[in-house]
Amino acid sequence: MNITDNIFYALGTNDMIFNNYTAAQVDGYVEAAKSRHTNKSYFYSTISAVVTSNVANAVYNATRDPQRRTRNTDLRTRQNVVDIAVGTESGVTPGTILALSDTADGTHWNATGNKKAANGANFNVTSKITGATAVNAGVVLAPGALYQNKSLTGWSLGAGRRARHETCIRRNIS
Repeated sequence: MNITDNIFYALGTNDMIFNNYTAAQVDGYVEAAKSRHTNKSYFYSTISAVVTSNVANAVYNATRDPQRRTRNTDLRTRQNVVDIAVGTESGVTPGTILALSDTADGTHWNATGNKKAANGANFNVTSKITGATAVNAGVVLAPGALYQNKSLTGWSLGAGRRARHETCIRRNIS
């Protein structure tokens, strides 16, 4: 099995928070997609909390958020889960986030929020995915930055097949 034999499927925020799908419906969609990819390793992702803005730490949709929490609770009982919500969501007030300074708009993480989500997930790529090597895949953006454009002139392939990526264009998406 190599790196292309792994599927990471993050789904649910738009479906459950902004639309009216249930956790069970989203799980059905994910499992249907999974069944189409035989002989692959499959990774699930928890769904981060969504708040009203980057200045108000209030649950965006209190009626729909229980579906997100139900989905996360179920996912945490499974194998191969990348728990991005655990590093960013408040354990005291479900549906809110730990730090408003980590979000650009209440839905999408900025650079700092992305790091907290990744660190909180405690998911070691190289130990979980055969053929994967952890690399620095871009530049570190300042907190609150959504876009940063850089010239690609510093990019090259280095020793063997190891890529050196010194500059990039990056958009933070959660």
